[in-house]
Amino acid sequence: MLEDELMARDRWSRENLPAYQRQRVRALVLHALTHFVTDPQRRLADLRAHLANAGPSQSYLGAYRVATTSGTTGRRSIGLTKTVSQPRAETA
Repeated sequence: MLEDELMARDRWSRENLPAYQRQRVRALVLHALTHFVTDPQRRLADLRAHLANAGPSQSYLGAYRVATTSGTTGRRSIGLTKTVSQPRAETA
């Protein structure tokens, strides 16, 4: 199916590609705003403060792991991943 879609795009006019790109960028931005940016608990300033004070092993807000890039390109990237609770092993 994907191959058929890609082959069909091969025959698009010059106007179709920018229109498709605009549509996909809008969808991506909407996804980002819905899932990442609008959570008031996850703010960049707070993440930076957490990184400066807590250390990499401490969870952020008790639910997230914070990871960074080294910033060798001139800008350090900060990312969050949701912490998954692991069931505790029973001891006999």
